[in-house]
Amino acid sequence: MHRLISHALALLTVVGTFWGGAAHAQSFTCGPYAFTYEVRSGTSVVGVRCVKVVDDRSFTFYGEGRWGATEYRHLGYAIGDIFNGGRNFRGWSADIYGNGEDTAGFANGTLTLTSTAPISSGPAIVQVRGAYTEDWYRSTSNVALGFTRLPFDVRYCGGNLEQMWVPAMDGSYHVRCLLHADGHTNEPAAWYGAGYRSTSRYEHLGTAIFQWDGPRWGSTDLCISGAHYCGYTNYGSLGLARQSDTSIIVTGAWGEHWLRF
Repeated sequence: MHRLISHALALLTVVGTFWGGAAHAQSFTCGPYAFTYEVRSGTSVVGVRCVKVVDDRSFTFYGEGRWGATEYRHLGYAIGDIFNGGRNFRGWSADIYGNGEDTAGFANGTLTLTSTAPISSGPAIVQVRGAYTEDWYRSTSNVALGFTRLPFDVRYCGGNLEQMWVPAMDGSYHVRCLLHADGHTNEPAAWYGAGYRSTSRYEHLGTAIFQWDGPRWGSTDLCISGAHYCGYTNYGSLGLARQSDTSIIVTGAWGEHWLRF
């Protein structure tokens, strides 16, 4: 059986309270390996976006927040061409649902994302237009103050994403939500991973690099609390080999076997 979780997938432990339990302090960070952006309504932070840049041509983002009483989560992927200077992108966004979220939207390449500087530099503003409209403002401290996380964890991906699990003999839980984009039907452009072992939880983003010799992937932990181990895997150092419609083998810097039951 493949090694379940490597050191590159951080186990997220929140001191004094765990995600899905008591209320958290009103702040949020994506950690040192992803940019933290805020979605604002007036002076209030109503949403957060974790942006992981592969290069100036592509990036992945995880978002969650509230519009009034409506709570949502989503996973996104954006790609541009090599001539755009890292500023203009076409994007996909798929809501994660089934855990308590209120939305189930899917933007299939219908987003336009424009940044005020090359995306790899962590621009001050990213504008999103098309299927929906919002602006992301980068937190200079990489912490979104005044934002409280959604009070439930992710066990289900919903119908917009390919849902797979990592089987475990110890009863721990590990879900993988795969986003397909830009014509890559068998190879995910991005994925969101979440789970726990014992009372420790983790979240990470995986992102593809689509090159002439085939795709490669890497992963970045979302280091949402400062009181836990936090790591990443270099982009291009993972391989995903689909064995069937219900099985993917992950090899390279770490190994897992993803299954759809």
